[in-house]
Amino acid sequence: MTHTLNGQTNGATRDVLQEYPDFGLECRLAELLEERGLKLDELSLLTGIRTSTLSFIMNHKKSTINVGHITAIASALKITDIRQLYGFTMEEETRRKFKTERHLQESLGMTQDMERRMEKNKAILEKEREARKTKKEQ
Repeated sequence: MTHTLNGQTNGATRDVLQEYPDFGLECRLAELLEERGLKLDELSLLTGIRTSTLSFIMNHKKSTINVGHITAIASALKITDIRQLYGFTMEEETRRKFKTERHLQESLGMTQDMERRMEKNKAILEKEREARKTKKEQ
């Protein structure tokens, strides 16, 4: 899965997402509309969200999620659990790795991998901060 990122996504976040290219977020809006016998333009009227915006959400064309939009959609469709609208997708190997690492975190707390990731991200973010500062001064 290719992650759609906006231009403001920092390098540290890009690195995290590139580590697991098969890990992503799946929008289930199309299935929900079909189950409820609704069309996109009808959902637009129920939520006040433009049809084109709803289409972008449904077809994974948006790089960010607007909490107001998601709340309006959930209210209109009477969704009581966010997992009805969104879910994570990943290969089975990634799922197993996540479970193993989560068990380590639960038993050990901060793992060495987490500490390394934090140090790497700190360096990336500091470098980007300095670049912005230099650009602003010019």
